Amino acid sequence: MARKAGVSIGTVSNSLNDRPGVSGEVRRRVLAAVEALGYRPNRAARATRTGRTGTLAFVTPDLRNPYYPQLAQAISQAARRAGYAVLLVDTEDGTSERERIEQIEHYGVDGILWCPATSEDVISDSALSTPVVVIDHWLPGRDNVSADYRMSGKLIADHVLAAGYRSIGMLSGPPEISAARLRRDSFVEFVAGRVPLAWEIIHPFDMRLTDEAIAAIRSAEAGVIVCCDDLMALGALQAAREAGLSVPRDVAIIGHDDLPFCSVTFPGITTVRQPLEELGQEAVSLLIDRMVDISRPTRRVTLDVELIQRESTHS
Repeated sequence: MARKAGVSIGTVSNSLNDRPGVSGEVRRRVLAAVEALGYRPNRAARATRTGRTGTLAFVTPDLRNPYYPQLAQAISQAARRAGYAVLLVDTEDGTSERERIEQIEHYGVDGILWCPATSEDVISDSALSTPVVVIDHWLPGRDNVSADYRMSGKLIADHVLAAGYRSIGMLSGPPEISAARLRRDSFVEFVAGRVPLAWEIIHPFDMRLTDEAIAAIRSAEAGVIVCCDDLMALGALQAAREAGLSVPRDVAIIGHDDLPFCSVTFPGITTVRQPLEELGQEAVSLLIDRMVDISRPTRRVTLDVELIQRESTHS
């Protein structure tokens, strides 16, 4: 393995055990050699020798939402390439968030990748010593990685303006979730004074729409409905059909995230695609860097997004 990576045996050991003094480029060469040769370290032996288990934890608020299993897969793939296994933890809509995170430390994981249920740092005063990277939120004092939600708001606004829609309905996500708030606020900023809001309803990330949301859609007061996520967009599509509204002729629908079903519904749902593979890779890389140097300054990584137009909106 050392020969294939072009480094010494000691450098291979230092890379696999996340010791300081190994550059990112060298570590990547070693991990590429590990992947190519199919090397599998003895985790029990390594834990006894180094105090590391080779396991990361991914903490998610709701595995029923298909966004999180997709993200978990991206994280698992990135972690495997880096020589780690992943423990998946669901906090049940955040009701057991702090308790579950504190329990994780007893499992001996080397680091935690955390998608908070809200924008509150519920472990800020905890005695937790395991390194943490936050995904999809910005929490001060922690490493963070997320998509550029200001960009997503602008992309949707540009599409709405270019298509000539004259009124907007909004299904906004819970404002206590920073990702939802940023998506909503950036879109409203970029359409302000140009297209009026016919209505706006705050709604959970769920395809089962409330009676209020269904009534607003059936009113046909909005030419386009902008949804905070694809689950709401799917619910809006169903509600429009049940009301006898044609999509996009009577009302257009836009989602966010580009979940797999968006390309197979009829009509297909226009949405904003998040770079999930890159999100998983950046999160794992940030966490490994934090594990190597616990005292380094925190970093915030923001990733570009892309508008994917399908048949639920006009060009």
